[in-house]
Amino acid sequence: MPQAHLSLSSDILPEIREFERISTTLVNAFVGPSVSTYLAGLEQKLKDAGYRGDVLVMQSTGGVLGIGETASCPVDTLLSGPAGGVTGGAYVGGIAGYDDLITVDMGGTSYDIAVIEKLVPAITTESWIGRYRIAKPMLDIHTIGAGGGSIAWVDTGGALRVGPESAGASPGPACYDRGGTRPTVTDANLVLGLLSPDRFLGGEMTLSLDAARDAIERDVARPLGLDVIAAAHAINEIVNHDMARATQYVTTRRGHDPALFALMAVGGAGALHAGRQAELLGLRTVIIPSSGPVFCALGDVVAPLKVARSRTFIASHSALDLDALNQAFETLQEQALASLPRGVAEPELRRFLDLRYDGEVHELTVPLRSRTRRITALNIDATLRAFHERHEALYAHADAAQPVEIQTLRLELVVQRPLPEPAPGAFAEEDPGAALAGTRPVHFHGAAVETAVYDGERLRPGHFIHGPAILEYWGTSIAVYPGQEALIDSSGHCVIEVGSESRRAE
Repeated sequence: MPQAHLSLSSDILPEIREFERISTTLVNAFVGPSVSTYLAGLEQKLKDAGYRGDVLVMQSTGGVLGIGETASCPVDTLLSGPAGGVTGGAYVGGIAGYDDLITVDMGGTSYDIAVIEKLVPAITTESWIGRYRIAKPMLDIHTIGAGGGSIAWVDTGGALRVGPESAGASPGPACYDRGGTRPTVTDANLVLGLLSPDRFLGGEMTLSLDAARDAIERDVARPLGLDVIAAAHAINEIVNHDMARATQYVTTRRGHDPALFALMAVGGAGALHAGRQAELLGLRTVIIPSSGPVFCALGDVVAPLKVARSRTFIASHSALDLDALNQAFETLQEQALASLPRGVAEPELRRFLDLRYDGEVHELTVPLRSRTRRITALNIDATLRAFHERHEALYAHADAAQPVEIQTLRLELVVQRPLPEPAPGAFAEEDPGAALAGTRPVHFHGAAVETAVYDGERLRPGHFIHGPAILEYWGTSIAVYPGQEALIDSSGHCVIEVGSESRRAE
């Protein structure tokens, strides 16, 4: 059976714990034939079209690899879509001067959250895809069913819910007037004035305010005894609070205070809700990248080549055989080098240890503190100190006198690709009056406020905007809430500063 797709657990996940290894291998076997067939067809079509370059595929780790390596372990691509947004977040954050970020990607069906600390996205080996455990390293992305197409509904107990069911792109929200009849977050935003019925997609698509109002009236307002505006505000607030709670969970479970991070909001709907998210989370800064609606594609472009390898290596730190440890890492490095395309630059070597206190069930992945290829006892001591510090930060206790056990060795080879050079625009005067498109009443915090509306395509670096304001671009709209201020920076990104009064808004 030369065409059979084989998935060997010893290749896919050479680590202990049978359930995780079998579950991961099972998913790899399921997606393998489809992914391999698709990639082979894509490669052939590109060759037929005259393309002679490498074809690189985004991985769940935030790096890219060639088609052959991807086809051999397609389970590594399960989160490759949202991974681009996180990788792009680290890239733009570095340019904009923000090292610690919470990235949120709000599209039509989901809200994806990730944490970037010192420009390094968080990685996990404890992901679940549906009911399947995936123990491969991937960016730690938490997803909830909250997007522009999320449907608002009243449950049997009379409580308003939003999502996780979505209207999708077809038929879409009721306001699309394409057969959808159920009220969504987009319908609520239109009724509240956050969206313009005439300037959606730069005016290429007209939204039906009447259809949005009718859907909200029938399915939400009437069952709850509210008027349409109050019902739309309730939909908006519920989805905002759902997203804020999820963001709080993602940050606090890693021992972080979200208020110490900047919020980077991407996706078509992310910019409209980011200002309110900042208020609810107590954040000071929101960054809306200029390429927000297609931000994952930017992340794919700037992602480095990255190969990850791991193996089980159980040893107590007090009886560690350094020669055996070094030999095990050398073998992993040889395997990883064989997976890199030929002719690439010298890769950066990153090594990690999965450590735990003797008797614990779960490990912490800690970077190996070594500047040389050979690992010494001093390197192990420094890594153990980092483990104790991380354990204290996460669990509020640590014990340097307690024996520590190594369970897994992890290695990455990373090759940075040429990055696009940002082209800073010439700073304009602070007054954005030339971009003012008019005003309209917008309901912020449940009350209508006459709000300036700007043509985002005419805004230039240096333009400074006081909230309340709506900035309308072709693929997204940015809401600057009352008490907030927005600046278009040198790269065209919108940076919103959230004042203390705005952060206290209910």
